[in-house]
Amino acid sequence: MAASTNVEFVQQTYAAFGQGDIAAVLNNLATEIVWDSRYTPGIPLHGTFRGKDQVITFFTKLGESLEVQDFVPQKFLGEDDTVVVLGYEQVIAKPTGKAYKNEWVHVWTLKDGKVVTVQASNNTAAAAAAFANS
Repeated sequence: MAASTNVEFVQQTYAAFGQGDIAAVLNNLATEIVWDSRYTPGIPLHGTFRGKDQVITFFTKLGESLEVQDFVPQKFLGEDDTVVVLGYEQVIAKPTGKAYKNEWVHVWTLKDGKVVTVQASNNTAAAAAAFANS
């Protein structure tokens, strides 16, 4: 797909996520999806999730770990089969009740009309502080 088409596809995926339509998000993923969530080790969302079943596990952990107050993809940049998204979220770490702003970069790779990889880089210092028991 062209870069502009890929950007639109990723924008639609974020819109589905924002509406809570995880089935639509999963439909946009390749069977062999690799979802790399680059939080600090020890935070429940850290890890590499392979395949749709493990991505479901990631989304389950997300719901159990964070109360999302605001989720804003701000900028979409596309080139060939890659879409880079810059954004932020205002969240509360459920285990501690601490709020933080998480600025993130998500790098999406598409192939044959499906997402094959997502690399999510986060504000690891803010997340670690929010999840720390102190």
